[in-house]
Amino acid sequence: MAKRHKIIIVGPVGSGKTEAVRAVTDNHSLVTDVKVSDVANLRKGMTTVAMDFGVVPIGDDDVIHVYGAPGQERFDFMWDILSIGICGVVLLIDNNRNYPQRDLKAFISAFDKQISATRLIVGVTRTDIKDDPPLEAYAYWLGELGVNAEVACIDPRRKGDVLYLLHRLLEAETGHTKIPLSRQNLPGAEGGEGETPDAVFDHGEELQFDETVLEAASNLKGVTGVSLTNDAGELVHSSIEDESLNAFIAFLHGVSPTLEEKSGMGKIRRMTFKSPQDESLTVFMGSGRALGLRSERSLSVPLLGEQVEELMQWVKH
Repeated sequence: MAKRHKIIIVGPVGSGKTEAVRAVTDNHSLVTDVKVSDVANLRKGMTTVAMDFGVVPIGDDDVIHVYGAPGQERFDFMWDILSIGICGVVLLIDNNRNYPQRDLKAFISAFDKQISATRLIVGVTRTDIKDDPPLEAYAYWLGELGVNAEVACIDPRRKGDVLYLLHRLLEAETGHTKIPLSRQNLPGAEGGEGETPDAVFDHGEELQFDETVLEAASNLKGVTGVSLTNDAGELVHSSIEDESLNAFIAFLHGVSPTLEEKSGMGKIRRMTFKSPQDESLTVFMGSGRALGLRSERSLSVPLLGEQVEELMQWVKH
């Protein structure tokens, strides 16, 4: 009896999900791309808003249904829908982004239930553009997260590379070995086995805010003022004329370590306040500096947070 296997490909914007689905289906895929109208256009002109879908025949009758999930968090409702009935998760991470460790942790967290119930394989893309961090770093980070998964260096435009990921998932999950492979092995590493990080450099998760970031953030739609403060509570730069508001941003930055310690709630990423004047203030905590953004109330805080995260992944310092 013919069997259908379902695999979902996930990852941040621009990591190669659409390319992977197209490659493995010989361009016979359903794609729901639209023109990018936000900060993601720093990386690409089109983005997936619903899903990419393709069918891969294996053996005589069996098929794999491959779904590419949208990378932007605002479409996360699709993640659960597309995950129904899957037998494995392919996570693509773009090595050319500024904070790939943040991407890895974010998607491991978002798909923790699916990963726990099935299998995961991580494909690191664009290592031809940037080969640092090394694959060993990803394996080590997965170990820190308690996730046992293979990590492979791939080009999502190559059918053989994508087939390798699907083969490894099905082989581990169902014992299926009928996927024809043009490449038997890819450069890789194994996570979750407690490797010592001798060759792993700390690339850091803490966002690094500077004047370049400040300028880029000031151009975000709906942002009406920007401020940059340091750990000493000093104003580095601000386009916000209200000095009391600048002082408040600096105060929040200075008090955040105490709040983290006393609350026991972990790292504070951002704080948001809404005023009666239909404006919002969001303070993003970084390494040594804080970025304060005053915005129109019509700009949702989750969307603003997503825009800043994406901006930080691509802005050139």
